Amino acid sequence: MENYQQPSFKSKTNFFSKRVDEMNVVASFDHSIYLEMAIKELERHGINKDNIFSIPLTEKKKPKKNSEIIRSSGFSLLDVTFAFGTVFSLFGVIYGFVLSWGPVAWGLIGLFFGWGLGFSLDLWIRKKQFKLEKKKGKGGEVMLIIHCAKERVTLVKEILFDHYTLGLQVIEEEYKDGVY
Repeated sequence: MENYQQPSFKSKTNFFSKRVDEMNVVASFDHSIYLEMAIKELERHGINKDNIFSIPLTEKKKPKKNSEIIRSSGFSLLDVTFAFGTVFSLFGVIYGFVLSWGPVAWGLIGLFFGWGLGFSLDLWIRKKQFKLEKKKGKGGEVMLIIHCAKERVTLVKEILFDHYTLGLQVIEEEYKDGVY
C-alpha cells in the first residue's frame, strides 16, 4: 500500500471519465510474490509507478460451524488422534501384563495418552502448515488498477496473465458507466 497508492494517481485519474487513448486495467491477485513480480515487470516495460494503484482486500473471518471443525479444509484432526490412541492402547495392553495395574488399566491409559499426543501433534503440524500457507500467499486478495495508454493494454494483459492473475477487466471508454 505504501508503494502503490500514490496521491498523484488518485488526483489525476477519474476512473470512469472520458480520456483520449487511455484505459484502466483492473486485475485481481492473491496476495503473493507473483503480484510483486507482475508490478516489477510492468515497471520494467515503462508503466510508471504513479500509474499503478493497489487495493488490498481484507478477508471476513467467519466462525466455523460444527461440521467444519472436524473436516474443514479436507483434513481431519481426528485421523492421527485415533491412530496414536490405537497404537498406545495396544502397547499399554501388551506391557500391562507385566505391570502392576494390569492390561485393561494400562490399555486405557495408553489410549488417552495416545489421543492427547496425536491431537497435539496434529494440531501443531496444522498450525505450522497454516503459517506457511499464509506466508506463501493464502490470504486476502489484492486489486490492482493500471492506468495506461490504449496501445499498451495488450502488453499489460499478457504480463498480468503470465503472473497468475485471478481475473482481469479492461475498462474501455464505451463502458465507462460500468454496465457491460
